[in-house]
Amino acid sequence: MKNRCYRLLDKFGIDNLKVVTETIPDVPPSGHVLVKTHAVSLNYRDLLMLDGKYDPRVSLGFIPCSDMAGEIIAVGENVAELEIGDMVNSCFYQWPEPSGLEEKIRFTHTLGGTMDGVLCEYKILPHWGITKYSNHLTPQEASTIPCAGVVTWHALFDDHRPLAAGDTVVMIGSGGVSSYVIQLAKAAGAITIVISRSKEKEEKLKSLGVDHVINSLEHPEWSKQVVEITGRGADRIIETGGSGTLEQSIYATRANGIIYLIGVIAEPGQLCDKTIKRMLMYGVTVKGLLVGHRSLQLKLNRCMRNNKIKPIIDKTFDFENANKAFEYLRSGNQLGKITINI
Repeated sequence: MKNRCYRLLDKFGIDNLKVVTETIPDVPPSGHVLVKTHAVSLNYRDLLMLDGKYDPRVSLGFIPCSDMAGEIIAVGENVAELEIGDMVNSCFYQWPEPSGLEEKIRFTHTLGGTMDGVLCEYKILPHWGITKYSNHLTPQEASTIPCAGVVTWHALFDDHRPLAAGDTVVMIGSGGVSSYVIQLAKAAGAITIVISRSKEKEEKLKSLGVDHVINSLEHPEWSKQVVEITGRGADRIIETGGSGTLEQSIYATRANGIIYLIGVIAEPGQLCDKTIKRMLMYGVTVKGLLVGHRSLQLKLNRCMRNNKIKPIIDKTFDFENANKAFEYLRSGNQLGKITINI
């Protein structure tokens, strides 16, 4: 059957993302299912992939994007728990759990880079590479779960000490990860603080339940405001800015608090010795976190179903305008996730 998909051709850059028509088997192999894609959501990682700045092992010609939602239209042999008509989303990591190979293949078995991604009309995936999602979600909402949703769940509830009521969480910016942090942290009874450069987004963020918004243009040393609000510093910080915001994050963290490094969207920066000493004296943990496996996605799906959480969608584009969706992602103007209808 015919399958339209986007591939990055000729050289890196959004302008070289082109639609091609290929053939895909209408009967999936054993252990696999054929999914009709309904929606794809974008992550900053996808943009870095297209720019050639994420993974030097990625070759031209790949299909971008890791996050999708769709409907199973065919089931291969030896698939017991899935059937035609099930609504599913992809998993960021494409290997069975546990496999004992996590450290060796964690960077080579991810969608939208070293493996072809999901920005296509149809996709064949292994039964352990997808999950069923709650029927209270639209495909657009469900497509946001695999990367931004799962890494947020990982940082808040499945690593270190689970987030507790009354804890303070700081997030940098108002993109996809931050929008998930807002909803999941509030569901846990935590206090939320968003660091944003946009005055226009402040009221919208507060309407979503954010307790405090600090404008980083008005307060470049915004860590002082965090300490003033909390009295001691934040319990954890979801750091999506990278080196450009890490110094302020360290000063904003309480003694024995934790910073999760998840993204690199801010301008580059550099840590001075004074900041490193602060980390040592206060016992601040800085830990890199890369999404999470299928088991975490299943937990997140249950949480969203039980609490009727609906992800925040900023803007949706048609399949034919996928390039414009990536341009909008680069602008950084979104509050929540960007999706593409297929």
